[in-house]
Amino acid sequence: MTHIAITRIALKPGNNQRMQEAVQELLEARRPLLGGDLRSMHVVRSANSDEYALISVWASTEADARHENDTAERQAAERIGPVVAVAPVEFAGEVIAGL
Repeated sequence: MTHIAITRIALKPGNNQRMQEAVQELLEARRPLLGGDLRSMHVVRSANSDEYALISVWASTEADARHENDTAERQAAERIGPVVAVAPVEFAGEVIAGL
């Protein structure tokens, strides 16, 4: 069953460039997983531009677990960690319906 993981990240003001650089590095590191464990990955920036959501669509819960805290994820977390305003909020689960 398809699994979606969403991480909401609020930054300290003025750190959008750092976040965008970290996102590009993460996307490039995840690219080899597309078509296998990773179905898609999206990064959404809110209208106030200091909040982001990282949305990852995985083939299964197990696929997400295999890549949880892997090198790419750790490097992105290290890069943006100092500019995060509050602890990221995570939500994940299996897709039960969709179009």
